[in-house]
Amino acid sequence: MPATLHESALFAGQPVLAGVHRVDPGIEPHAHDFLEIAVIGTGHGRHLSSRGEQPLRRGQVIVLRPGTWHGFRRCADLVVANCCLSVRAPGAELAALYDVPMLRRMLWTDPVASGTHGVAVMSVDPDAAEEAIAE
Repeated sequence: MPATLHESALFAGQPVLAGVHRVDPGIEPHAHDFLEIAVIGTGHGRHLSSRGEQPLRRGQVIVLRPGTWHGFRRCADLVVANCCLSVRAPGAELAALYDVPMLRRMLWTDPVASGTHGVAVMSVDPDAAEEAIAE
């Protein structure tokens, strides 16, 4: 069973934890008790989850529901921007996200659809992903 990362140890009482990371050579499989959104930038690597192992591409967005495990392997200069959302965040803080149809689908509908195992993978324009990572 992979280790579990806990928001109580990482979030410092805030509702959001965000950062940009260079992953090389990989990250051991782990689970967490918060929602994670990972935007894939430049570099190469593979994503591991209960859905199997897939190559990563620039512009992919991976959404992982709380309790879902994942990891990265065979990475070379892989840039990943993470935005992690507390499941304890007040509803008002997350309500604005739920009101945007694309975000509602990405964060709430797709990851819990049958066969997804709490993981949703979608693609955005690679240049838009790079712009988001740069901010």
